[in-house]
Amino acid sequence: MTTDTAPTEGAAAPGRRLAGMPAIERIRARLHAADEAALRNRLRLQLQPWYAAAAVVGLGLVQELAQWVGASPGATATANALAISTTLGALAAIGRGRYSEIRDWLRAHPLRGTAAGAASWGWLVAASLADWADAAGLAQAGVVALVVLAAHWWRTHRPGHTITERVEPDLDVEEGPTGVAAQIAAEWQSSVVPRGGAYTNTFLSDYVKLDFAHEWTINFDGRHGRGAASVSVEEIAFALDKDPTTLIVEPHPDSQRRALLRWVESSPVIGHVTPEPEYPFAIGGRPLWRWEEQGRYPEGRATIGLYGDGVGAHDWLTYRSGRMFGGFVYGGTGAGKGILLALLQLAWRASGVTAVWTLDGSEAGDSYKGDLVDYADWDRTHGPGQARQALEAAYALMCDRGLGTRKGEFIPTPEDPGLVLILDECHNLLTNDENRDYPPGDFRRWSNTKLASEIARRGGKCGVVVVLATQDATLKAFGGDNVLRNSILQGNCLIMRGEKGAASLLNAKVNAAALQSGGGYAYAVATTDESGKEISRAAVLRCGYIHHDDYPHYFGQLGDVRLGGAARRIVDDYTAGDYSAAAETSVAEIKQQEDARREAYLRGEMALEEYLPHLFGLGEATASAPPAAGGGGQVPADLLPGSMPDITEFLAAVPAAADIDPPPPAPEPRPAPQPPRAVPGRLQGAQAAVYAAVAAGAHTTAEVLTALEGRYSPSAIKGALKALAEGGDLVKAGHGRYTLPALDRAG
Repeated sequence: MTTDTAPTEGAAAPGRRLAGMPAIERIRARLHAADEAALRNRLRLQLQPWYAAAAVVGLGLVQELAQWVGASPGATATANALAISTTLGALAAIGRGRYSEIRDWLRAHPLRGTAAGAASWGWLVAASLADWADAAGLAQAGVVALVVLAAHWWRTHRPGHTITERVEPDLDVEEGPTGVAAQIAAEWQSSVVPRGGAYTNTFLSDYVKLDFAHEWTINFDGRHGRGAASVSVEEIAFALDKDPTTLIVEPHPDSQRRALLRWVESSPVIGHVTPEPEYPFAIGGRPLWRWEEQGRYPEGRATIGLYGDGVGAHDWLTYRSGRMFGGFVYGGTGAGKGILLALLQLAWRASGVTAVWTLDGSEAGDSYKGDLVDYADWDRTHGPGQARQALEAAYALMCDRGLGTRKGEFIPTPEDPGLVLILDECHNLLTNDENRDYPPGDFRRWSNTKLASEIARRGGKCGVVVVLATQDATLKAFGGDNVLRNSILQGNCLIMRGEKGAASLLNAKVNAAALQSGGGYAYAVATTDESGKEISRAAVLRCGYIHHDDYPHYFGQLGDVRLGGAARRIVDDYTAGDYSAAAETSVAEIKQQEDARREAYLRGEMALEEYLPHLFGLGEATASAPPAAGGGGQVPADLLPGSMPDITEFLAAVPAAADIDPPPPAPEPRPAPQPPRAVPGRLQGAQAAVYAAVAAGAHTTAEVLTALEGRYSPSAIKGALKALAEGGDLVKAGHGRYTLPALDRAG
């Protein structure tokens, strides 16, 4: 952003312009202002190509000197190539401060940068081979090459468009931006500095008027405050009498002893932020999904909203340095979590290499926005059994990929995409109950929290991650597991409107209850990956909004992203074909089946337990059921936590992946009715009848209720089932069915 470079009225009175600052800081500010106003600084970007040309000429003189003392032209050419490539690489990688424009230009135009380096090297080679008679022609060729190569730079960095003149705050309250700057600076000295602590001896400088906000630099004395992390936005907002959601404090790009303070006067996100309706979708001019070349590994980001101060857009980092990143979304009722998850799902599908499984922890089925589950690779939102199945299948896939990625890297492809598990209402899904139907060493005995924790901790390097969404502001959102919490906090974290203390769970200094109402507003928590590299800035944003009725239009422009190859074989083998069966069922067929079930229930042809089985813990076959016979493999019982290769036996039993799309395995046969067993004499009444019904082949609650209909009430039958199971007379098998202990051991 730029400001008017004409002198201000406050600039004509430097004596009162810096009032309130310490003497040494006033001197430093005057020197800084003089340096900023100097012509050489105003034209520094236009002069940089000439500086580069001077460096090349200087390198040529060094080359002549080296050849004069006996160096060969080949040696000097090699040395020049090394020097030029090293310099360009260093500027593109670590250019900061006044060299940041060069860094950004080189990254945005790598071919132009390569051409400039190659031309410089070619000119030096020509200079080493030419004699003094050719000096004039060589100089003319160099000037022509400079003008041609620097034309794009000069056209991009025009005088007066990229130089930002920072005006020192004037403490006299006047009209316009100068008056706002003076008022905030005066209130800082009178209300913020006296608070002591990190604010001791601080002052504001380097005022800039942005399009939607005012920006200052907070200067710390180095003994008390230590940058943006040492101050509280709420404390500053209270002292300045401003809405805390309109203030942003961020680290300064050039110094740890300074920070940036922005006050948003008018925000560009007052209305809905709607993505462009045609592919490739974009938000605020930035693609909804984009790849950025970062050396060996591509970096994949989803644009999910615009910052409230108008300075850029917020990205959800998905791929970087050969690994995937998950995340965490907190928000109360009506905050817009579903809309945000919809946008993320659209962006991941637009990537072409990211599959999505949806899981839901709500008691009444899916709370996911509208029909978004229709656009997921696999919908596992109907009951805890489906969610458990997806968690175990994802863990098996992670182990398989771990065997093939010993270097700890994952690069997605359309045939082998990354996998995101969205755990909506995760505080209900992440329980710590173990499945005691399996021995202690079997991973199927693990709790949901343990499975999610293992995936979050190790899955990023294998292309399997989790995204948690919740209304719970306590550690219960992470199943009470700090390991899971710490792993998730290395990814993307957003806090939407909700409880006041929600941010403390994520070590963020923000009041979630103070975020604007209207849906979609969020506070992005500043996070870094495991290497310490920043993932996102800390600022208020508003997420992109797509109306529910527009989902078919947006998603209809994109193809499906599904697991293929070995990944599909692993998941299919583990789930007895459920994954492929779901993929081959269209959205229309699913809706027809659901409508038919509802009509049958309303006609009285279906019991409530059969219509909504997940409410009673019945549902489909749970994930804890072993694979069907002929499905390809049996998970070994000796899987140990944290030991990825322990699933080798299961993976080795999977058939070779030569057939990429095999037909799904035959459905698991229902157990044949068993011959009646003698009812133990100690059982009486409903318990005896229930025992006899199970022995005769009624294995589920619904079947037992049908067999004993009219003889006992449903509550008496269910109570008898529970008592018999607790007493050991019946065993609840992994399929959610009841059987006799002897039959369970035999089968």
